[in-house]
Amino acid sequence: MFKNFKLCASTAAIVLVAGCGGGGAGGPTYEDLTDEFLGLAERAPVIDSERFLASDLPETGGANYNGVIGIFSSSEDFALLGDLQMTASFSDDTISGGADSFSNSDGETYSGRIPIRNGIIFRDDLPDLPTFEADFDGELVFDPTGDVIVVNTDMIGDFYGDQYEFVSGIVLGTLSSEGEVVTVGTTTDDSDAFSVFIAER
Repeated sequence: MFKNFKLCASTAAIVLVAGCGGGGAGGPTYEDLTDEFLGLAERAPVIDSERFLASDLPETGGANYNGVIGIFSSSEDFALLGDLQMTASFSDDTISGGADSFSNSDGETYSGRIPIRNGIIFRDDLPDLPTFEADFDGELVFDPTGDVIVVNTDMIGDFYGDQYEFVSGIVLGTLSSEGEVVTVGTTTDDSDAFSVFIAER
């Protein structure tokens, strides 16, 4: 179930990112993040491969992942990309990190950092459940207007690759600003927006 949701969103995200333009200043630009996202999507064995089993992950040490998170409109040609950093600690089965340097497909930027908190790695390998999940909550400021965007979402994902060198998944929840609420869901049919992240160690 989870895997099908993620694959559908991943395919749609690749199409949207490839078709959107934009620019920006300071930190990675939208174009930088677009190139990174598309490169990761090409390298990561996500769409056609099975996930790396959590029971096969190391029991000590950890891994740092860097990549991109994207939030995409289900009905409009719009994308919001951010620079994602994630740490998996295998000794205590936790996930942490955050995302910043957000910009949209019009080249407009957003200040702030959304932390990854309370992340847990599940070692059960249940087929219809993700390998890890975490809170992805915080605030961004839309730089052109100063409007505050409240992010209230959950991050769910899996490890991929022969040596768990990739992580990928989706974000579910809401974005709200000035009384307007955008639902970030699992598919392009049941929500205002959807989200995909991909990162590599």
